Amino acid sequence: MKDYDKMTYEEKLKDSVYSHNYICADCKKDIYNENRHDVAGYKKVCDACYFVRIEKENEIMTDLLTGLLNCGYRDLDNIMDCKYDMEDLIEEVKNSGDESIDINNLTYAMFEKGKEEIRTSIENRIEEIEEEINNTEDKKEIKNLKKELKEIKNLDPYEDIGSFHNYCDTSIYFNEDKGDIYKKYFQEALDEFYENTGFNID
Repeated sequence: MKDYDKMTYEEKLKDSVYSHNYICADCKKDIYNENRHDVAGYKKVCDACYFVRIEKENEIMTDLLTGLLNCGYRDLDNIMDCKYDMEDLIEEVKNSGDESIDINNLTYAMFEKGKEEIRTSIENRIEEIEEEINNTEDKKEIKNLKKELKEIKNLDPYEDIGSFHNYCDTSIYFNEDKGDIYKKYFQEALDEFYENTGFNID
């Protein structure tokens, strides 16, 4: 077994095993006793070069995304906090009939996914209320449940929530006076919408 401690730097460079594992592929620094990071091509790089690579990769990714989505770098903020699977959203855009994918229709697809989850919360609550009404004899409770049911049974996120799409000047909002009802009964669903999209419904 080779004693690397006794080898000169030039000898280490010529040694295929050592140079591959312990010489930074970018700056050629000896990193035998330092942190090493795996990068493309099974290469090893030092801390400093690794962070330079990350910065460069971020620049390339930003350029790539802005080119593919036909937008500026600030417009990418629309989807930076998105928790939904991006492939699913892209598929939704494709299925919608749009000729191309851009930041606006991708954000629209994200909003539609969030609306779908709000609608599911409404449907689940309606089922719960109907079951509670059937399982209680408390007249006051029944009265309150029927009042809530009357207020929420006609809610439709696809009709009640609108959105404006213009790159970074994008917003989502309640139509008419429906916002108070949603905030009264479905604040948790609205909070989840924010967590999954990065947008508050105004």
